[in-house]
Amino acid sequence: MSGVILNERKLESGMHVQVYEHGRASKALTIIFHGFPGEEKNEDIAQLVSGELGHLVILPHHIGLGKSVGQFSFYTSVREGIDFLKSAQNEISPLEINVIGHSWGGLIAINAFNEISRERRGKLVLIAPFSYFPDDNTLRSIIGQFVADYPSIFENYPINHVLKDIRMIESKYAPRRIIEELEVSSADLSFVQGTYDETIPLETTRELRSIFSEKSKLIELDDDHKFTGDREQIGRVVLDLLKGGTQ
Repeated sequence: MSGVILNERKLESGMHVQVYEHGRASKALTIIFHGFPGEEKNEDIAQLVSGELGHLVILPHHIGLGKSVGQFSFYTSVREGIDFLKSAQNEISPLEINVIGHSWGGLIAINAFNEISRERRGKLVLIAPFSYFPDDNTLRSIIGQFVADYPSIFENYPINHVLKDIRMIESKYAPRRIIEELEVSSADLSFVQGTYDETIPLETTRELRSIFSEKSKLIELDDDHKFTGDREQIGRVVLDLLKGGTQ
């Protein structure tokens, strides 16, 4: 995207962040939280938002994933996401903060958005957000598949520890509870979901939306979990939602 400058930084925590800046001044900050294991980091969306809207866009990599170093932990990823947003709010002091979260990043986004001071809250866009916690047997099966698919991530992260982390998150940061208490207008909260998503079923996102308000926007696209069918379309949808459109 013409005019967008990408800077990459490593924080003391080991977190790697990508910072997208545009030449023209903007008073808005948009933070994008990616999912697990981070294969869809949505750099194209970050480029588009910065280039079209002039926002300062930051895309943090969860510790232990992507270009970040250290041991990944589901619980830590939530805490570090919340702490990162609070730090950015204090250090950058933007007039408006928008948050985008994809998949596991959606769970983080809901909780992080809740930490934004009311006068700075912009848009919250949840892309196929993780919101449903299965029973222990199902969860063990899912985690077992993760271990098989991504052995390096779980080399020092036993299944029992993962299960404990997930249950702690369910207790403290469950999206379905947080979204009930979220102080944001239905015009500023949007959901985007692929109808062919086999990772986060369409129905779970519909249920999450209904807990908040049927008046909030839900955009259903004929695509998969990573929106590989039409990346340009998902980018334009997110852009329009940040502008307050796509009824």
